[in-house]
Amino acid sequence: MKRCTLSPLAYRCVWSFVLALHLVCIVFTSLVAALYLYLPARARRIVKNAELFALSVPGEAYSSVAAMYLTLAVVHGACLLHIVWRLLPLSRVRKVAVQPAPEKATDAVSVVAPSIARVRRLSTLSSMTRSAVDSAQSALAVFEVTNEYYDAAHIARELVETAVLSFQAYKTSYLVAVPWINNVLVSLLVFNCWATPLIRSVVQDDVFFARLLILMVTVSLDVVVYIVIPVVLFLPYYANFEAIGGSYTSTDFWYTDRWLMRVLTEWKMLFVTSVWDGLSKFLIAASVIRALLEIPKLIAQPVAQRRSSRALSDPAVKETRKGSLLKNPFRRRTKLVERVSRAERIGRGLLVAWGVTVLALHLHAAMHPHNKHCLIQVRPWLAQRAACSLVDINCKTNSATGSAADFNEAMDAIDNQWLSYLIIRFCPHVEITPRFRGLHHLIGFKTYQSVIADWGDDAAFTQRDHPLVLFAVLVETNMTELPRGLYHSDFPLTLQDVEICRSNLSTLPDAIETSWSGVELLVLEALELREFPPALLRLRPSRLSLVLNGLTAIPDQVFENERTEWFKLGGNPLASLPKSLRVASPVRYMFLQMTAVTDFPSWVDLGILVEAQAGGTPLCAALQSNETVWGHDAAESGALRRRIGCSTPRTVDYLHHYPVVREPVINP
Repeated sequence: MKRCTLSPLAYRCVWSFVLALHLVCIVFTSLVAALYLYLPARARRIVKNAELFALSVPGEAYSSVAAMYLTLAVVHGACLLHIVWRLLPLSRVRKVAVQPAPEKATDAVSVVAPSIARVRRLSTLSSMTRSAVDSAQSALAVFEVTNEYYDAAHIARELVETAVLSFQAYKTSYLVAVPWINNVLVSLLVFNCWATPLIRSVVQDDVFFARLLILMVTVSLDVVVYIVIPVVLFLPYYANFEAIGGSYTSTDFWYTDRWLMRVLTEWKMLFVTSVWDGLSKFLIAASVIRALLEIPKLIAQPVAQRRSSRALSDPAVKETRKGSLLKNPFRRRTKLVERVSRAERIGRGLLVAWGVTVLALHLHAAMHPHNKHCLIQVRPWLAQRAACSLVDINCKTNSATGSAADFNEAMDAIDNQWLSYLIIRFCPHVEITPRFRGLHHLIGFKTYQSVIADWGDDAAFTQRDHPLVLFAVLVETNMTELPRGLYHSDFPLTLQDVEICRSNLSTLPDAIETSWSGVELLVLEALELREFPPALLRLRPSRLSLVLNGLTAIPDQVFENERTEWFKLGGNPLASLPKSLRVASPVRYMFLQMTAVTDFPSWVDLGILVEAQAGGTPLCAALQSNETVWGHDAAESGALRRRIGCSTPRTVDYLHHYPVVREPVINP
């Protein structure tokens, strides 16, 4: 088999390169697998929020993703062990010792050949099977790195991989707002397009060495996209892991607008979001493995007798550099070879042209000026104006009121299709116009310290216009009634997070029973509710906060909901919770701080309870004085004492799930 005979130093460098990449891939895939096993067991908050915002596959699928990455780690490990065994001097000695002499091998073939011929004559089926296998092997041989037509197959594969990488780079251009990451990814894509034609034009007289260089460049680019960029994106979240995955009593991270926007976009590149996404990540990993297996096929051990540091063939081939290798068989002027060569030239031309196109699109996107409303600006290749993923209409800094004219002016200044998160702050007269219906990529909406004067059906959230929206948050926002724009009959199926904090709302319309039927996180804090809204009884959120609402009782049906496992009821004048339920409750989190609750309900299963807080209640007073809790014996009281936290919040403002007290600090 033809190979490159490198200098001793180059030979060691190539093998070190292969070994190092295998080792890096083993570490990376093992750590990713460990992360997917760790999160559901030790950081359920991260998993729940990732599910809520559709940033990953469901939590129950994490073990399957971990198995996929462990499989990749095992494959890399097996390859690494094989390489180490192959490079050991002892293994080479064994290989030479057991290899039969050429004369004996010829004799063996001559003895076996008649037997094979007789078997073929006896069985037509066997002959057909052998023919099919040979045909398949011949067809697949073109993908073998030492095959005569490998270059054409590689160009075809390069075109497909470039298309996939281009799609990833395009997504990154409007998802990731970190300029250097976009610059690096586009640079890699352009270099990937130009590398193969450049290497083949520079190294024209050494086919195998050119293939070696192309493979090493290609696998390096794949590793950067597959490992380096995800690791760089992950490190800031690792540094803030406690804030991201800590107790539900700390919510600053998830309500910091810039961090949240990064999470909603960058986590889609970090986590496996679907079966197809997992398959694409697996195929990229498999491509890396394939390249690392092909590189050793192109190199031979250094030979002391050769003067050149790089040869075209192994010691068994007595052909000169000028020679015969390229003329036989690679330079035969047959029609097939001519057609293959023409296809290669066309493929290389397409790669060069596409690299120029991508570079031009990226430079065009980077030239758009900054917009005054942009908190986070992105650079989509096809944007016509400044593109913002996070827009802040701040009436205090822009001398506006939030009127229809102000809203339309802000929308006119940006390329609307790239807007993901819209914030309206400090506006005394907010009028949301039908232009809102054109924000088709909107993920989130928030108002702060504003008054909603008009938000009607013609500007409502709808499944048709906002198929990607995930959350709507109204903080310190007054309104005469719940706006029609927030509970349209065609309410988006993806909008699973509705939060209203500090408002003058005293009632909720019955229509939310159908519009909000898919809401998972429902936060209604510091409103003017004095009775439990009947419409809430027919909703099924997994998390419900009714902090500081003046409620004196919570209906039994709320706790009997098989989906609601998280309650925040602090600051209400509740004297007790239901004594018993008709069905088992799935409660895992219970927050009762600063209520008048004297006992902890027996229907709460302490075996599944993750967190309970009751600071500032008669219940905690009894627990802290080592008294027996009413309705529980001494053993049960001891268990409650170990499971219930009794830290009293500094003020009632710290009862909120939404960090309203820290809003000016975390979102200045």
